[in-house]
Amino acid sequence: MKEKKDRILFNYFIIGFEIFIFICLEGMIYPVRNTDEYYWGGYQYFSFICLVLLIMIIYKIVQTISLKKE
Repeated sequence: MKEKKDRILFNYFIIGFEIFIFICLEGMIYPVRNTDEYYWGGYQYFSFICLVLLIMIIYKIVQTISLKKE
């Protein structure tokens, strides 16, 4: 039982950390979106990283919910 609570708490920590990184990256990308600098400055890679982070966040949330239901 204690191990399950530790895993849930760890998942909350990871979700929070990933959301923090996602917000920071989006804060960097948002001002230059739909400009020439976005396309020529390599910001597409940051957008891809944000997409991957979003998928990881959704996966961790689903995993945490399934851990709570057990």
